[in-house]
Amino acid sequence: MIQKDKEMVLQDICARLPYSLRVRIYNHWTDSFEYIILSIDNINNTLIYFPIEDIKPYLRPMSSMTNEERGRYMEFIEWSHNDYDGTTTTCINKEQLHEYLDFIYSHHLDSLGLIRMGLALEAPKDMYNI
Repeated sequence: MIQKDKEMVLQDICARLPYSLRVRIYNHWTDSFEYIILSIDNINNTLIYFPIEDIKPYLRPMSSMTNEERGRYMEFIEWSHNDYDGTTTTCINKEQLHEYLDFIYSHHLDSLGLIRMGLALEAPKDMYNI
């Protein structure tokens, strides 16, 4: 994992701590995966022992939004454009940026494409009770 990816994953995890993020951690000592919930209350006892490469957050793809979530999400959008390569560029209303980020993080949505990049895992459908 390159440094840029490490920083992106760590920043994303930290922003989600108030919302009890579920992660999979590879434990080298036991040669097994552990599944834990990270929150502000337990961060010091967990992350300091594991390299960021061994931590993968469980996130929901943007396509998994419910109709209610999609309606709320659209309130933040100023404009959106489909690019030639199939990606979508979206402009968020800057006056609502804080509320947008709070929405994305609290609903565990993968707005950065971490799942596609292999830096996060797709959360099973009922992992987060949204």
